Amino acid sequence: MKTLTIILLAISLTVNGQDLKYAGINILSSSIIAGVGSGIHKHKNETFGHAFLNGFYKGTIGGAVQFTSKKMSSEIYHNQNYWFGLNSKIINSIGYSIVNSGCLNKPILSYYAFDFGFVHFETNFKKPSIMLNPCNLFIFGYEFFDKTNHFSFLKSIQTGTLYFDKIIDLSKPGIVSFGSSVCNVMMIQKETADGGRPGMYYDKYQTASHELIHTFQFESNLNIIVMGNPSKIKYINWDIPINMLMYKVADFKGYNNNFYEQEATWLSNKL
Repeated sequence: MKTLTIILLAISLTVNGQDLKYAGINILSSSIIAGVGSGIHKHKNETFGHAFLNGFYKGTIGGAVQFTSKKMSSEIYHNQNYWFGLNSKIINSIGYSIVNSGCLNKPILSYYAFDFGFVHFETNFKKPSIMLNPCNLFIFGYEFFDKTNHFSFLKSIQTGTLYFDKIIDLSKPGIVSFGSSVCNVMMIQKETADGGRPGMYYDKYQTASHELIHTFQFESNLNIIVMGNPSKIKYINWDIPINMLMYKVADFKGYNNNFYEQEATWLSNKL
């Protein structure tokens, strides 16, 4: 297991200072979350400290995998191909599942979860479970009936995330957002053009990579600490969008100083 940890860390980390910064934050936060969660779910006659350390090392591995998936998302931009988003999504789900296993004080490969759209799939490799995610369903319904959005089934499959092509009138004055995401749904400006506004050119693939990273950030392992074992809740995956609240807190410093935006901007276009 120590060898696996070293390999994953070697894959995740590069000599670039910014990569080290974001990798360290992902790994440390996941380690603490898994450690605390494991302590809360400690076994009978097990001390909190022993359970914490057991979860902490699993969180280290899971955090390294999650960071790797975010870094992989830049392949969407560099290859101008949405299919690389699905690869990134699968890797992220593995890292997410490892951290959750640590939170629940279970063996590292005893649990796997994957979200696609408003469907949450999880399994302990004995009994699979398919549940509904109300947050994703609500956001999907809201955006679906927005006339400026056009749902793309193909891009949703390619990125592993519900994807809407958004039509933005770039001729109007004011600040323009080329992409946004809420929960597991993202909306990306369809046309790569300045729309008559010089300097407004952007790359839709880079924007898709950026917003995909945001969906990874929104999938918070803190839910395990708050909600307990998710497998106890049948048919409904009651995720609390904790990271959405944390994003709002970070946004008090301004968009350019928001950690979540800084991470997504850096990792979405750097190999």
